[in-house]
Amino acid sequence: MESLPQRDIFEIISKILEVIPKDQDKLIIYLNKYLDKLQFMPPEYLFGYHSWGPLTDILNKNIPVIKEEWQIKIRDIING
Repeated sequence: MESLPQRDIFEIISKILEVIPKDQDKLIIYLNKYLDKLQFMPPEYLFGYHSWGPLTDILNKNIPVIKEEWQIKIRDIING
């Protein structure tokens, strides 16, 4: 079975931050704090599934229902 290509979580979060409206300051702050934390993690963590759990937690808490265009774009970014 072929493994899926690893995705750079920094790149994914950067793309997400580009589509979030400026009035969603709480979500932006949470994502930036998580990015700061990731800077000190080893590469195997960054490219592994462990780094995705906290990201999905942040998104699920701040976007409980996907209904707006920017939220759909974030879902599309996450789904690749």
